[in-house]
Amino acid sequence: MRPETHTDADSAPTQPGTAKSIAARWNWVVIDTMDGPDQATVVLDGDTPREFSRLNRCSIARVGSVARMMDPLIHEVYDTGRTRDKYITLTDDRVQHLIGVPVLGPAGVVQAIAMWCGNISEPLPAIPVIGAAEWNGSGIVSANPAAMFLLRTPAGDALSGHTIPETIAAFESIDHHGFLSLFNLPTVDTPADRWSGTAVTIDEYGERHNVFIAARATRIDGERRVRAVIADASGGNTTPNSTKTTNSPS
Repeated sequence: MRPETHTDADSAPTQPGTAKSIAARWNWVVIDTMDGPDQATVVLDGDTPREFSRLNRCSIARVGSVARMMDPLIHEVYDTGRTRDKYITLTDDRVQHLIGVPVLGPAGVVQAIAMWCGNISEPLPAIPVIGAAEWNGSGIVSANPAAMFLLRTPAGDALSGHTIPETIAAFESIDHHGFLSLFNLPTVDTPADRWSGTAVTIDEYGERHNVFIAARATRIDGERRVRAVIADASGGNTTPNSTKTTNSPS
């Protein structure tokens, strides 16, 4: 068998392949890096929510040589905070393009990575809108512009500085119990370490929108914080649901 070759954008092949891509029409995969690249999981595969699943279970990992390049690319994107890509030559000489795009949280940390793989001759599909938010130990939220857009934050409201109740008020509906279980509240015996689910927002025209939220607790300088990745989930039922809550011992 021919050895596989891996290159980066600076040494990309110049001749696109002509064979039909093994990854044709594959969607973007959203990878959670809220607790660092070593704990990366898949939270969204196209428009399908994933319950913090393993990298090798997502759609673009079906090809072994591509799957093996995902973890190195995740670390590279996380460490640089910049878009990075790889070109992978398969045993039949087809060339696959693997690209990772960082989603920066309000503190400038890469909270998620959008990843896509397709044939080198395929045009890059439009990347979905992905937001990021973070709650500090006092329950005060900060968010990037994409998160404010997805949560339909009113004009002139920066969202940052809102309390947990004020954050929940931004939703038309959400799994209150699942979301609140992440925080150190008097009503919560043992805070969960992660939660994911959908919520509903209403825009200025009165239209309802689904948003998918994946949130994870992490510790920064000894303080317990909650980070979230937020993505558009349009096309689904406008009914909130919780997909998974996992308790943490601390």
